[in-house]
Amino acid sequence: MKKLSTLIKLLAPVIAMLTTPVAQATMTLDNEQSTISFVSIKKGTTAEVHTFSNLSGTLSDEGNLSIDIELDSVQTNVDIRNTRMREMLFETMQFPSAELTALVSTPIPDGSMTPINVEALLSLHGATANINVHALATRVDGQLLVTNTQPVIVNAGDFGLVPGIEALRQVAKLSSIPIAVPVSFTLVFR
Repeated sequence: MKKLSTLIKLLAPVIAMLTTPVAQATMTLDNEQSTISFVSIKKGTTAEVHTFSNLSGTLSDEGNLSIDIELDSVQTNVDIRNTRMREMLFETMQFPSAELTALVSTPIPDGSMTPINVEALLSLHGATANINVHALATRVDGQLLVTNTQPVIVNAGDFGLVPGIEALRQVAKLSSIPIAVPVSFTLVFR
């Protein structure tokens, strides 16, 4: 009986470790594997896809999501358009980045695909507005892939960007540029 009680005392810490939930460390956004893109339309019929090449972010084990988008990293596949977007639209000297924050309260177990619908805050160009995000999260081997199931519509008027769009329209001699822009994303956290 004494041997059994000694064995239980020795095994108690091991049993406690096996039955205690393991806290996950904060996950970090993988910039190389992640993309945020948006579509602009010119002349009413020509759609063009643009991306940002420098993203960073974290997702805490409490579900606090923060994504930073370096606006100087806008890539439109046309150098002069990149420059014009940085200077005339985003005004990156004054507003170098956009930040998206949200609380993701939906648990995402390893090996699962989970729909996520959250209201996030987007801070852009000195203004902050709520946006609805509908996404699918897949957790596999400690990595998390999040991709939108619906485009996020960002209205330039909510962020004081309409004068910049008008300046771009004039310099490019376009009849119109819509102020509502669909945004898509694929985010990988490790």
